[in-house]
Amino acid sequence: MSDRSQEVSDEHLDNPRLASEQDAKPSVLTEQDLRNVIKLLLNVMQTEGSTSIKKRALMQGLAELVDADSWIWTISRDVHEGGTPVSVWMIHGGLSESQISALLQYTQDTTVERPEDDVVFKLQKSGEHFTRRRQQMMPDEAFKNASGMKRYGKQINIDQYVFSIYPLDEPDMISAVGMHRRNGRPPFSEREARLIHIVCSEIRWLHYSDIPANKARESLDLTPRQRTVFMMILQGTSPRDIAGQLEISIHTVNDHIKAIYRHFHVASRNELIARFMQCDGGDTTPPRTETKKDPDG
Repeated sequence: MSDRSQEVSDEHLDNPRLASEQDAKPSVLTEQDLRNVIKLLLNVMQTEGSTSIKKRALMQGLAELVDADSWIWTISRDVHEGGTPVSVWMIHGGLSESQISALLQYTQDTTVERPEDDVVFKLQKSGEHFTRRRQQMMPDEAFKNASGMKRYGKQINIDQYVFSIYPLDEPDMISAVGMHRRNGRPPFSEREARLIHIVCSEIRWLHYSDIPANKARESLDLTPRQRTVFMMILQGTSPRDIAGQLEISIHTVNDHIKAIYRHFHVASRNELIARFMQCDGGDTTPPRTETKKDPDG
């Protein structure tokens, strides 16, 4: 990133209102907003089924609340300066298989510029939960002209987003929620970002539930390409589709898959998926340090 781009990012970072002064929607939360948040949290707590079902219900409800087209929730190693984010667990909604493929390639491609990484790295050093709209992280010009967006932006088809990054007790691990709007739609307002922040602040028990821990951290040792293939396997993408989306041969994909199986000491796709998406296969779920609370106290 150029010095000027970093200066602009710092300006947006230090002045959260800078990019929102032109918002058409009011930034102050209304009584109805708070009622909607409480209703959503109560509905999630009362949802029957696994915590995975509860998480999807929460994200789908939150997406409706802030008028998002799609969402993604990952558990990742936090972004280190000059490094790439490494996801070890992920669920999503409203995104096509090709969009997910492009997003994974975008995050793991070490040859392209991702301006948001520098801003996220700076914010993460505080160790606090933070939520930012894209306009607070970088101006439109820096976003659209970054080499990463020039290469993958059309396939990803996301113009506006809000990131909410929640630090976990495990060293260097974060829970990251993203709400998105497709190209051509208006930016999220400051009010909508506040709603996302409040909801993500009140679900500590979900941030820590059913997340693969010890074995999942081994994914940090995979190469960027292997991590991309690894996450596509977990999303249920077939080897042939992986080859097509990554524009590599099926033989190369199979070589990556064999290396991934050897790395995690598994013998099949089902065993790999069970280990990471169902917390089986010897993984240890991080202890919950806080019990569930009623959202209204």
